[in-house]
Amino acid sequence: MQNFKRFIGGSALAIAAAGSTLILAAPAAYSQSLVPSSDALADIVEDLLPTVVNVNTRGTIRANTPDLDGEDLPESFQEFRDFMERMQPQMERQRSGAGSGFIVSDDFIVTNHHVIEGAQSVRVTLHDGSQYDVEVWASDPATDLAVLKIDADGRDLSEVEWGSSQDTRVGEWLIAIGNPFGLGSTVTAGIVSAKGRTINSGPYDSFIQTDASINRGNSGGPSFNVDGEVVGVNSAIFSPTGASVGIGFAIPSSIAERVVNDLISEREVIRGFIGVSIGNVDQELADLLGLSEASGAIVRNVNPQGPAGLAGVEPGDVIVEFGGQKITSSRDVTRAVADTGVGVETPMTIIRGGQPLVLEVVVGRRTPAALASLSADEDDQAPSANRLPDNPLAEYGLRLAEVSAGELAELGWPQYDLGLMVAELAEGGLFNPGDLRPGDVIVELDSSPVTGSEQLAADIANAIDSGANLLPMIIIRDGQRIWIAPRLNR
Repeated sequence: MQNFKRFIGGSALAIAAAGSTLILAAPAAYSQSLVPSSDALADIVEDLLPTVVNVNTRGTIRANTPDLDGEDLPESFQEFRDFMERMQPQMERQRSGAGSGFIVSDDFIVTNHHVIEGAQSVRVTLHDGSQYDVEVWASDPATDLAVLKIDADGRDLSEVEWGSSQDTRVGEWLIAIGNPFGLGSTVTAGIVSAKGRTINSGPYDSFIQTDASINRGNSGGPSFNVDGEVVGVNSAIFSPTGASVGIGFAIPSSIAERVVNDLISEREVIRGFIGVSIGNVDQELADLLGLSEASGAIVRNVNPQGPAGLAGVEPGDVIVEFGGQKITSSRDVTRAVADTGVGVETPMTIIRGGQPLVLEVVVGRRTPAALASLSADEDDQAPSANRLPDNPLAEYGLRLAEVSAGELAELGWPQYDLGLMVAELAEGGLFNPGDLRPGDVIVELDSSPVTGSEQLAADIANAIDSGANLLPMIIIRDGQRIWIAPRLNR
C-alpha cells in the first residue's frame, strides 16, 4: 500500500498508509525541441526568474495534546476548567509554510491550494527580494489551484505566458523554477516522462509527469517549456523518502489556465454538468452489453430534467464520445463535461442496445443543487408491499411485491405498467445485498419491461444456464431510476 502525504509548513501530514509516499509539493516543466545550448537555456531562465515568487504562510494550529511537564492532572471539574485555561496557550502553535507561485498579471499570482490552505496570513517574496502581503483571492481544492491578489504599489510585474500542455510530447524538455526547502529561485530541468497521469488526488487528475528535480517548497511553481511558456503547475511528487526521486507531477496548463481565469473573474470555477451518475466498463460488463472493448462510461442514473435526461439519455447507455473526445472511463466524462462551456450544445455518442447513437446535450452548470438531484432522497418512501403474489423466486432468496402502474406514477414514472419491489432479500441468496436492496423496484430486465415474478424467475434461470455472472436491470431506488447489473451468486 502507498503512503500519501501533504506538506504543510515544513512538516508532513499523513493521509493514507504505509510504503511509498505521494507528497503534494512539486513537479516540473518541459519543452518543445531538443536540448538548448547552455547559453540559450540561461537566457530563457534569466527572463523567467522574475515571474516566479516565494510564498510564505503563517497560521495558528492546535497541538494534539498539551505539554504536561510540571502539571498535575485535575481531579475535579473546577480544577479541570482551571487546568484548561492554563494550558490553552500551550495548545496553540504557530505554523509556517513555504511554497512557490508565479505572476499572471500585475494583480494576481497563482499557487497551489494546499500551499495556502488554512493560512491566516500570506506573504510573497519577488525575485528582487521585495516582499508583499497578499490576499487569498480564491481557490479550487478540486484542482489544487489558488489565486493570490497582490498590491505592488503600482509597479509593473513580470508575468508569465501560458503555453499548450496538449501540444507537448513525452521526451520534451521542462524547466522548473521554485522555492525548494525555502531556498528560493531554484532552477531545475528535466523531460516530460508521461502525460495524463492519475494519482487519485481529485476528480480532474490528468497530470504531466516529469523527472525534473522537485522537492518540498516547489508546490505552486511553474513548469516552463523551452519557449518560456507555462505548461504546468508543480503540485506533487512521488517519493519514499520525502525528497525528489525523479517522479514529479504538474497540473497541465490545459486545466490550470481555465481554472485560474475563472478564479480571477468569478472567484469560483464554472464547470459543466449533464446530470448523470456513471461508472467504468470492465471486460465483464463489456461482454454483458455486447461491446467490442472494455471502454466507455456506463450511465447508471439520469436526472430526467437534467441536460442529459432532456437530450434522451437513458440508464444503461454507454458514453463513448463527448464533444469529439473519446471516452474510455467515467473520469474522462467528468473532465470533458467540466471543461465544456455552460450552455454549449455538445454531441455525445452513446451505445444503446449495441448500436451507436449521437445525442445533442446542452451542458448545464455544476452546482450543489444540480449534484443533489442525483442523490437519493431519504424522505422518499418505497411503495407498500402488502400484495405478495406466489413466490417463484424463493429458491434464489428473493421475495417480491407487485407495484401497480398507479404507484409507479406517484413515484414519477408513469411509463411503466408494473414493477417488482424487493420485499425480502435473504443472506446467502442469489443476489448480494450491496447490489440489490429491499425497497428497490425492478421495472426493466435486460432492457425489457418486467411482466411479473414468473418472468423474472425464468430469466434468472436462463442466465444461470447460460453461465452469466451479471443480470442487467433498471430499478427505482429512492425515487431515482438507476441502471444496475447485480452479480449472481451461484
